[in-house]
Amino acid sequence: MKATRKPRKIICSWIAGFLLVSLSACSSSASDGLESYYLSEDLKLCTRETDSGFFTIQSFNKGYSTICYTDYVGKKQLVLCDVPNCAHDSDSCKSYIKLNDDDFPPLILSTSEKILLIYSSSSSKDMAHIDMMDLNGNNKELLVRLDKGESILGGIYASGDFIYFEKWFVENTENGPTNRSAVYKVNSKTKESTLISLLPSGYAICGTSGFNYIISHYSQENAESFYTLSPANESNEWELSSSPFYESSLTECGAMILSGNIVEYYPKNYLLKISDIDSGETVEIDCSKEVFPYDSNWIPDISKVYGECTDIHYLQLTDSVETSAGNRTILHKIIDTSNRVFSPNIVLKDEFGKEMLPVGEYQDYFCVITGYENLDKSSTTDSGDFLISSFNVSKYALILKSDYFSQTDNLIPIENLF
Repeated sequence: MKATRKPRKIICSWIAGFLLVSLSACSSSASDGLESYYLSEDLKLCTRETDSGFFTIQSFNKGYSTICYTDYVGKKQLVLCDVPNCAHDSDSCKSYIKLNDDDFPPLILSTSEKILLIYSSSSSKDMAHIDMMDLNGNNKELLVRLDKGESILGGIYASGDFIYFEKWFVENTENGPTNRSAVYKVNSKTKESTLISLLPSGYAICGTSGFNYIISHYSQENAESFYTLSPANESNEWELSSSPFYESSLTECGAMILSGNIVEYYPKNYLLKISDIDSGETVEIDCSKEVFPYDSNWIPDISKVYGECTDIHYLQLTDSVETSAGNRTILHKIIDTSNRVFSPNIVLKDEFGKEMLPVGEYQDYFCVITGYENLDKSSTTDSGDFLISSFNVSKYALILKSDYFSQTDNLIPIENLF
């Protein structure tokens, strides 16, 4: 967590965010009625990944986007459509996503049974909403739609039949407009939406641990505190803890919540600590031989190994060294926290000379981007004009984790079949 960065709310990003976004599945078995107020399963972060690949949304043409799937098993990236010779340019195609002029493509996430399309903000023609469809693209339907001025931010979670999301809105107070956050759940079968908790101003979701949400708060004193938001035992009301279970000064260390753990890095001591929230067990990793001498102007950054990972098995270490010209060279390493092994500085480069950092994980492999491929796509405008446009799409490859940790260039390409 770089000291040179302004403190940020730790919200599961869309990209980072939000999303971003592991690749773990969210199963479905909760029942309706009073029992639905209780969590039968842990809250699971929904991401774009399945056990054997991941979903993306490609904008091949202006005015609409296309749902695609990268299949690790078949080593292919393809459109989520099984109709031969389909142009994927109308509602008749299940991969088709119509966009208004001021729309961004939605965020795509998945559970073990469903795809979720998250339209996080309102546009001129529609409100923020979530669409839901089967993993093969069939049976697309509206899951929930918000009101004007409301947004969906933070992570999307699931437990049983319920999808949980964080709604942001502006509340008019005597001190002027104030941003507020509330946690909702929606039944994926009945589409019924229920308020879980209205969070105090300045509080936001930053992760989960078992059945509990972890809520973060930054104070004006540049300190960070974590609270629990827990399901009630005897009613449908959730409870925010009155006092934090963790506090720290951002000038001493940075912390993030990841897979039920607090991950901290203490730059002056070159110490990485990973503490299980439930058990209190702590793993300490000495980074003194892996980073440059302490420099208050640049603090090494410890983060998730790729944007939507929900595991702490692999972490990414970003450091820099100042050159004679006064510039900084950014260097990356990957940490295997299970055995405290650090990779060498990443020297594997894509076709543009950029480090190939992991963007996904499959069994004994990491997935990396090796470059971009130019595709020519044809389309017909509303006025009947025929257009051919060029688009760049990512080229992916798999690499054994052992080869990645030794920085051995043994790549297994994933073919684009668009």
